[in-house]
Amino acid sequence: MIARLGLLLRQVPAGAFDAESSAMVLATVGHMSRVLIAERDERAALRLIRAACPHLVRLGSRHPVAFMVRRTRAEALCEMGDHGRAETLVRDLMADEERVFGGADPRTGLALFWALGRGGHLEQAETGLGALEASTVGMRDLDKQLLLHIQCRRSWLLGQRGRIDEAENRYLDVITNRSRVLGLDHSDTRDAQHSYGKLRVYAGDGSSVVKLLTSLANERGQAHGDDHFDTLETVKYLHLAQVQAQPGDRRGVKNAIDELGRILSFQDTRYGPGNLGSCDTAGWLGRMLRLREALDCREPIPDLRQIPIPGEGHRQTDPSPFPGRASRSARPVSAELVRSS
Repeated sequence: MIARLGLLLRQVPAGAFDAESSAMVLATVGHMSRVLIAERDERAALRLIRAACPHLVRLGSRHPVAFMVRRTRAEALCEMGDHGRAETLVRDLMADEERVFGGADPRTGLALFWALGRGGHLEQAETGLGALEASTVGMRDLDKQLLLHIQCRRSWLLGQRGRIDEAENRYLDVITNRSRVLGLDHSDTRDAQHSYGKLRVYAGDGSSVVKLLTSLANERGQAHGDDHFDTLETVKYLHLAQVQAQPGDRRGVKNAIDELGRILSFQDTRYGPGNLGSCDTAGWLGRMLRLREALDCREPIPDLRQIPIPGEGHRQTDPSPFPGRASRSARPVSAELVRSS
C-alpha cells in the first residue's frame, strides 16, 4: 500500500486535486508516515512525505493537516539523528500553530523537547517535558496515551541526567499505567519495559533485568519477527545485561560481540549507518571489544555504564566506541572492528 501510494503521488500532479482532496491525500500520507516511524523506517517516511510535497504547497503550510505532516517530518529527522534540523522545523511549526490556533499542539511540544534532548540539551529538554506533562494533565479532554508518551520520554531524560532512582520509579509507573490503559501486549507497554531495561544497562546494572529482557525479547520476536528493529534492540540489551551480570565470562563476551556485529550489519543495511540504533550498537560493540581486550590482557574490567552518575560531574557519556569522536564519524572504524572480530 505504501509503495503504491508513493507511485501514485509521483504520477498524479497536485493540480489534479482540489483543496479538500489534497487535504485527504496529506492526511493519508501523514498517517502512513507515522506508521513507518513506529516501525523504525524513518527513511521511507521521509520519501513518502517528499512525494506529497506538491500537495503540501498547494494546500498551504498552515493548513491543520499540513501541520501533522510537518510534525511527522521533523520527528523522522530527529530519529535519524538530524536533531538541529528537526528542532528548527518544530520551532517554525510551533510558531505557525500559535498564529492559527492561539497555542501549540502538545504533540509539537513533545517533538521539540525530544529533539533538544536527543541533541544533548538534557536539562532544558527534561524541564520542558515536565512543564508539558503538567499542562497536559490539566487538559479538559485528557489524551491518556499522549500523557504516557510524555512521561515515558521524560523518564529517559531523567536517567540520562543521572537521576536513576527517579527515572526508574517513573518508568515503573508508566509500565503499570500503560498495562492498565493499553494492555500488556500493546507495543507501547513493551516499549516502556524495554526502555526500563535499557536504563538499567546504561547504569551498569544489567544483571537486575536479564529476566525481564529475556521475556521481552521472546514476546517481541513472536509479535514482530526475529529481525524486527524492536526485537533486535531488546536482544542487544539482553546480551549486554548478561555481560554486565558476568563481565569476566569470556564466552558471554564473545557471544555479545558476535550478536552485536550481526545486529549492526543488519541495521546498517536495512536502516542506514546514520540510524540511531546503528550508532548505539556500534558504541556498545566498541565497549565489548575493549572488554575482551582487557580480559585477554588480564587488565581491569572497563566501565560498562553509559550514563552519568550523580557526583561524577553529570557529563553525558559519549556513545561512540572511541571517546571524543562523534558516533557517525566512528562508523567506518566500527565496521572494520566487526570484520576483524
